[in-house]
Amino acid sequence: MASPREILEQIRRDFFAGQEGALDSDAAVEAFGSTIAKVATDDFACIMDGGALTTRYEGIEGVRAGWRDFLAAFEAIRIVPGEVIETDDGLLEYVHLVGRPVGIEAEIQQEGAAVWRLRGDRLALVEFHTDRERARASAGVSG
Repeated sequence: MASPREILEQIRRDFFAGQEGALDSDAAVEAFGSTIAKVATDDFACIMDGGALTTRYEGIEGVRAGWRDFLAAFEAIRIVPGEVIETDDGLLEYVHLVGRPVGIEAEIQQEGAAVWRLRGDRLALVEFHTDRERARASAGVSG
């Protein structure tokens, strides 16, 4: 059985393979959906938590829709993986986002996090957070 870290490393390897620099939204949506499909449970779900607006997406098509919605706001975006902390049911992963929103010349930077929840050696839920405090609380990680 694969460990949570091994599953995340597989996701990172598969998703970022061929993604040079900023993510192209159509290619990133397809790559992420295909990557998650390899390790997801039948009842997989994705939560995009932007603070004031949180949306739950069901299944692989749902995760594609969530990513399409997220990426539509950007001309270009880079996701830089960071520290990973083990939790009771998976992992908390910190990321750094660097992007250029649609219609804006300047880049913005945002610290974010993902909570990866596993059932056995399959991915049951992933939560993407723009607020690391909310991600830590959801993952049950203090400080």
